[in-house]
Amino acid sequence: MIKLNFKQLSEQAILPHVNHDTDAGYDIHSVEEVIIQPGKTKAVSTGLALQMEFDFIPFDMKDRIPGTIHQEQMTFVQNFSYYIQEWIIQNFKKMFQIESRSGLASKEGIHTIGGIIDSGYQGEIKIILANTNKKSYTVQVGDKIAQGIPKVLPNVTGVDWITNFNKDTKRGKNGFGSSGK
Repeated sequence: MIKLNFKQLSEQAILPHVNHDTDAGYDIHSVEEVIIQPGKTKAVSTGLALQMEFDFIPFDMKDRIPGTIHQEQMTFVQNFSYYIQEWIIQNFKKMFQIESRSGLASKEGIHTIGGIIDSGYQGEIKIILANTNKKSYTVQVGDKIAQGIPKVLPNVTGVDWITNFNKDTKRGKNGFGSSGK
């Protein structure tokens, strides 16, 4: 599990939230009024900084297993749980991916650009908005301007040059439009 800890950098900042339990994206709000001209981009302040943590549920076997359990068994499982947690921390990284809000994109032509907040970044989160519409768009203080999706990724074990792929795929070099309409 991931825990999102936000630092409030502005009194107008609104804590990101989901509207429904099944939503993946946390709504992110503006703390400033900004006018975005057609074909232009603006970095919009959110008044937020983010610290992401792995959040492990404490493991207490007494609550999980009915009946009597021996101390040695409990110690083994707790130690095993600890090692699994350490393995996850060492082998996975966290990020907060910024995405467009579908309604804002479809109705107003406003899209996000450049949407990865690395877990080591501690500065203010700014959302880059692009106006693809033919009219200017005004972002008001408190407007929902993007959504953030917490993600966990495996660490990459290496990046190397190669001269040939070790096996051919069915798709090969077929790119744009190769799967049909």
